[in-house]
Amino acid sequence: MTIKPVKNATAPKYPDKYNEDIRRVLVSAKPRRWIGTPLVVSMLSASIALSLTGCDAIPGIIGNKGGRNPITGGFTTDGVPTQSPSTPAPEETPDIFEYVTLGEPMPFPVPYYGTPIPLFEYGEGTGAIGCVSIVAPVFMSEEEAFAIISSVFAENGMTLAKGGEPLENACLPVTNIYEFGDGDSCLNTAQSAFSPDGFLEENDLPVAFVSTEDMKAWHEDTGFMVSVSNYNIRQAAQSLSDNNPGLVVFYDPVAGNVDFDRIWEAQQEEDESEEDYYARIDALREEAFLAAFAESEQMLRQQVESFIAWLWAEG
Repeated sequence: MTIKPVKNATAPKYPDKYNEDIRRVLVSAKPRRWIGTPLVVSMLSASIALSLTGCDAIPGIIGNKGGRNPITGGFTTDGVPTQSPSTPAPEETPDIFEYVTLGEPMPFPVPYYGTPIPLFEYGEGTGAIGCVSIVAPVFMSEEEAFAIISSVFAENGMTLAKGGEPLENACLPVTNIYEFGDGDSCLNTAQSAFSPDGFLEENDLPVAFVSTEDMKAWHEDTGFMVSVSNYNIRQAAQSLSDNNPGLVVFYDPVAGNVDFDRIWEAQQEEDESEEDYYARIDALREEAFLAAFAESEQMLRQQVESFIAWLWAEG
């Protein structure tokens, strides 16, 4: 048997279904769960682009033996283009998205009903305050926390709306703000209705932020009272999270404090008026407060970002 070269090699037909619009969509499309992972996205786009260009339906150019003439569609032999035989008109190209499934937007994941959602611990979440506090912790209000939490969700394409359906039989921690201890003991719980601070619209998940106000509301009156209040917010948040599957719980990190004793060490200058002196003291106090609050804000953002990462991993 004598081996003879093939003069006219037919180009493979399977890539023809990818027109230029489809190629662009395939290169740019990516699953939503890969958002925020640039390395994975770039590798996906590169591999798709290489695959599509590597299986080009027009492998040759005029002058290449056995190549397809890109103008007439005919093959060339020794550089002479030939006219392709008449063929029936191609069928109408289907809608582009019938071919594209890899890059279609994925729905936001929703944990199974009753799935325990962990508490993501960033910040000690403890602080005590009283009439003689020299170093006072900086607590975060419900309004400030909601603004921070909702902004992190918005940055990740999610919407945190205020309110939500009340949990009729929630297990709420029973706190004692006048008790001081190591904070390792488990809190008692009591069943009661609980209104979350908000809910995620994409997942319909209730979201709660545990603050000093919650600690006061959950305080059990024992008839005993002292001038100093102790807030173990993280412990209460852990109890709320453990006993209410399906509830997303964040808490005040209480990351910093204001050292009033150090501020008052600032002495009045000789040529400084009393008014200017107290204005300077106020500025030092405001500066210390903002620095402490910024640290708490960063830790609260880490709580939310860790939850979002966990949510996509579960999905």
